Amino acid sequence: MDVSNYQLSCTSNFSYAIFLHQVKNSHLDDSTGSLHDWNLPPQVTNTTPCNWTGIVCDPLSLSVISIYLLGLHIYGYFPVDFCRFPTLQILSLADNFFNDSLTSASISSCSHLHHLNLPLNLFVGNLPDFTPDFVNLRSLDLSLNFSGHIPPSFGRFPNLTILCLLGNLLNGIIPAFLTNLTQLTRFALAYNPFTPGPLPLHIGNLTKLENLWLPNCNLVGEIPEPLGNFVSLKNLDLSDNCLSHKIPESIGGLRSVHQSDKAPTAWKKKEEERKGKGKKRDRGREREGYRERNVEE
Repeated sequence: MDVSNYQLSCTSNFSYAIFLHQVKNSHLDDSTGSLHDWNLPPQVTNTTPCNWTGIVCDPLSLSVISIYLLGLHIYGYFPVDFCRFPTLQILSLADNFFNDSLTSASISSCSHLHHLNLPLNLFVGNLPDFTPDFVNLRSLDLSLNFSGHIPPSFGRFPNLTILCLLGNLLNGIIPAFLTNLTQLTRFALAYNPFTPGPLPLHIGNLTKLENLWLPNCNLVGEIPEPLGNFVSLKNLDLSDNCLSHKIPESIGGLRSVHQSDKAPTAWKKKEEERKGKGKKRDRGREREGYRERNVEE
């Protein structure tokens, strides 16, 4: 059945179950049986998906508000139909095998999301361009997937607090428009082969940062004095770049910083392997490094 023509009822929890079941059967390759409970018993018309693997419902309305399918070894294309739930706030599909490109058209129906997390899949091509409708987005993680430049639309998320683009194959310089994201608390671009260049001039705009992780980004020049204005900063890593050895005096005022600047061993090994011509990406090691780095401190 073509689920694109299926009409979701806002009042029927059973219609949510039918829809999820159809998305699974038409768009997902669940060869490991991770979604074995996404089934509709015969002649039962009151099935709720709220206790299915990865599904979280609002406790009052029982509408689907979150879909977490983390590390379930699911294959297929990006299941954009999940975004047809008007109540969905969180879509987290990390560490699976979703492939093909992720286009602006395919992602546009997800503009009501608050959290979109798709790291460690098999997406190819450039980062998608986001429409101006993504005003509710709070966190965006597209790590270990994409290549190319960072699109200008990434500087137009007014409420974004977390941006993670780790371990992609992004090029060009780190764009200045990212300093428009003044609500950011976590900013991670580590392990990307950017064109050598300085930190953006107006990095000091990001005064709410708690985590700044930029090792191995081909940064050159001096460490900007405004970094000392980040009074909330707890984790700072600028290692494995070509920054000047001069440390601004303002850095001494960062009383809350407690993280070493040494990058995790797993990430260093991953980067060394990726530099080898013709070598395949080691997803196991990438997962290890990603998880090591993304445990909340």
